[in-house]
Amino acid sequence: MKTSLLTEHDDLFVHQSQLPLAQPATTDPRFFERCYFNVHDQQGDFSLCIGLGSYPNLNTMDGFAVGVTKSDTQQHNARFFRELHGDPARLEVGALRLDVVEPMSRWRLRMGPNPYNIEFELEMHARFDPWDTRLRAIHEGVLVWDYATFVQATTYSGQIRIGDRVFESDDFSGCRDRSFGLRPVGGVPLPAGAKVPHGAHYWLNPQFVDSSYFVLYMETNSGEPLLIEGGIRGGKYDGRRFVALEHDLKLRDGIRIHREGTFRLTDDAGHVHELHTQAALPGLYLLGGGYFGSQGKPLGDLTEGDKYDVTSDDPKVLGQYLADYGADQPGLFTLSETGEQGYGMLEYQLGHDLERYPANGLH
Repeated sequence: MKTSLLTEHDDLFVHQSQLPLAQPATTDPRFFERCYFNVHDQQGDFSLCIGLGSYPNLNTMDGFAVGVTKSDTQQHNARFFRELHGDPARLEVGALRLDVVEPMSRWRLRMGPNPYNIEFELEMHARFDPWDTRLRAIHEGVLVWDYATFVQATTYSGQIRIGDRVFESDDFSGCRDRSFGLRPVGGVPLPAGAKVPHGAHYWLNPQFVDSSYFVLYMETNSGEPLLIEGGIRGGKYDGRRFVALEHDLKLRDGIRIHREGTFRLTDDAGHVHELHTQAALPGLYLLGGGYFGSQGKPLGDLTEGDKYDVTSDDPKVLGQYLADYGADQPGLFTLSETGEQGYGMLEYQLGHDLERYPANGLH
């Protein structure tokens, strides 16, 4: 049995404290490292989300994959957990394995046979340099989160199976998200009764032929802006940063699920980029990936999964998946200025007390 926290990475000159790299410089149980990938085609036939998280102070690692296709009524979910045992650099949990081939440029993503009808063999390539920032939030004097994060537009090559459908291409699209620091995790209550300090957040990453847009926006329950990060890589407006956002979502009857909408993004040169959105597939509900409960929760070595009926017209059925709270919605985005269309993810989380889009009382 391994007793030392030393790993091969401790031979590199990259330490930030007097501790081995496997041991965080904080004992806060919320300390984490995560990565997230979304993968989709440009025709709206499928969408796949993949994630992995390491929580060294809780001795646990978890991973997931969730996927939907145009021809299937179900969202397929697979979740995996293992104990770390001082080995956080091995990005492998259950049937899921990730490998960093070239930092900031190439990763391999693999998921072998499992009972939950999702498998893939993919290589990720970066399209553009990432957008990076640090997010810090305090509620009534209590630190809720404090972490670094970056988002990067990507392409993927390889093969994916979701349910009975198989997709293969050298040019899938998407993006990835990488973050590390302090953030709420499953099974660890926020200290001193703190609450998440925003009413809603929107996370957009549409991919166009020559450019990629990214924005993270948070607001209060009354609609006051709290945070905006992101900008444009590639194309005519390469390097522009967004400084303001307006939104107008059209939601399904009886439940807060995106059907279509408009986002107006103002950049740091004063130019307004208007994006029209339209749902391309049923939403991907992140409860299926372990968000809102099991991510970061020490569950030992465990494999589990399920299927969601995501094409139901019954709000009570969809409400079981926290659909009224939000989703990672595969979407078609159209730029008003040029008429160009692209695909990407619209992630939205809508709080219970949000005034603009009131909750439907399903929970």
